[in-house]
Amino acid sequence: MKRTLSLSSLLIVLGTLLVLSSCNRNDQKTTLQLHGLGDNLSGLTAYLYDEADPKTPIDSIVIHDTIASLSLDNLQKGYLYLLSCEGTPLNAQFVYEGTSLDYNLNDGQVSGSPANDACNAFEQDIMVVMQADSIDQAAGQEIVRKYIAEQKDNPLVLRAMQYAMYLFDDLSEFQKPLEEMGENVKRLPAYTTLTEQIKAMINTKAGQPFVDFAGITTEGEQVKLSDYVGQGQYALVDFWASWCGPCRREIPTLIQMHKKYKDKGLLVLGVGVWEDNHDTHLQAVKELQIPYPQIYDDQNNHATSLYGIMGIPQIMLIGPDGVIMQRDLRGEQIEQILSEIYK
Repeated sequence: MKRTLSLSSLLIVLGTLLVLSSCNRNDQKTTLQLHGLGDNLSGLTAYLYDEADPKTPIDSIVIHDTIASLSLDNLQKGYLYLLSCEGTPLNAQFVYEGTSLDYNLNDGQVSGSPANDACNAFEQDIMVVMQADSIDQAAGQEIVRKYIAEQKDNPLVLRAMQYAMYLFDDLSEFQKPLEEMGENVKRLPAYTTLTEQIKAMINTKAGQPFVDFAGITTEGEQVKLSDYVGQGQYALVDFWASWCGPCRREIPTLIQMHKKYKDKGLLVLGVGVWEDNHDTHLQAVKELQIPYPQIYDDQNNHATSLYGIMGIPQIMLIGPDGVIMQRDLRGEQIEQILSEIYK
């Protein structure tokens, strides 16, 4: 006998299928699997942050074993997140793309989706260049350019810009790619900071006039950079800090250049930055027996922001007309340049 379904029965069947389908979709949970955690992390809490608000945790997990799992179901696709445990190496930064991911503490990589895997491949390629005995700058530049061009909507693309700052003398070519990046990238505070730093670096690159700022001398008097530079003499300006080992290693060269060329018109000027207080700076000046003048930046790192400085020491040569001649100078390079000027 041929059976037929009534309309009401058909609707019940369809409704049941929809419910089952919905249940199946909900059963497909996404997680971040943590591997290689080590016994030293047992009992500690790792916190999950949206990198657009890196101070407010949105979830957490207490680690009880060398393997742990964190649910990702409530995360926003395309957003950048960070799972970290303060005081430990656990620092898992990843883009959520709707799939489960794996994090291995041993290599620090998150894998399992296109954006994360692309970043891992980029960092593997760029580290081959950066860790070589002699850095192939051109090869590194091409790796950075290619990754940025292909990953403009990937929030992890900002990592490449950190390498760009080291590998490129002129960052002007990255202004347009930065403007074209996706909203998932632009929502990040790191994007805003990075774009401001790059603009500052471009505005103060070689060939540009110096940018003025205020500070205080070792005697506590308010002064400006323009009180020293652009006054008809060459000026060697050193942005440094007392706690910075590389900064301290450059001081003997600067003292030597001061003594050798001061009577020929050279001005050596120290700019104390990134210190907790003025007294710390003064103590280092006394300890290192620095004879040339100092300006201490007491304006909440205003000086380094104006010049887009991300690392110190930053030693630059400014011409008699106030135009920046060179940045990122070191040791023997400084001696060679000044010997040519004052030969």
